[in-house]
Amino acid sequence: MNPFKSLQDYISAQKTIGFYFILLGVILLIIAAFSNFYDSEKPFLRGLFLGGGIAGVLIIIGGIFYRSFSSKLFITVESEYKKDKAIFLKNETKRMEKVLYNFSSFQTVFTIIIILAIGVIISFMIPFVSGVCLAISLLFIGIMIIEAISKISINIYYQELLKAHSSNFILQGLD
Repeated sequence: MNPFKSLQDYISAQKTIGFYFILLGVILLIIAAFSNFYDSEKPFLRGLFLGGGIAGVLIIIGGIFYRSFSSKLFITVESEYKKDKAIFLKNETKRMEKVLYNFSSFQTVFTIIIILAIGVIISFMIPFVSGVCLAISLLFIGIMIIEAISKISINIYYQELLKAHSSNFILQGLD
C-alpha cells in the first residue's frame, strides 16, 4: 500500500478516535445527570455529578480539538508529500516513532492516575471525594481503552512507512 493512502486511513482513524473522546464525554455527562437526578443530596452523588460533569465537558472539548488537530495535521503532511516524498517519508517515520515511544508513557501515567483515584476512594472514604475520584477513574479508563483502539491504526501506519523505506516508493511517479 502507498504510505500516503495509509496516512489517509490513519488520519481517518484518528478523527474517529476524536469522536470516541466526545462520546466518552457524553457518557460521563449522562452519569453526572443521573447522579444529580437520583439524589442530589448525597455527598457521593454530588461528587460524582461534579467530577463527571467537569470530566465530561473537558473530554468533549479535547475530542473536538483532537479531530481538528488531525485535520490540520493531514493538510500539513499532504503538502509535504506533494513537495518531496523523501522528506515526507523521513519526517513521518520520525513522528510516528515518537508517537509509539510516548504511547507506553501515557498509558503508564493514566494507570497511575486510576490507581491513585481508587486508592483515595478506598483510603479516605469521604463520600464527596469518592464520587469525584470515581468519575476521574471512569474518565481515564475510557481514555486508556480509546488509546488502545488508536494504537491499532498507529501500528498499521508505522508498518507501512517502514515498508516504504525498503521499496521504490520515493521513485514512484517520477516517470
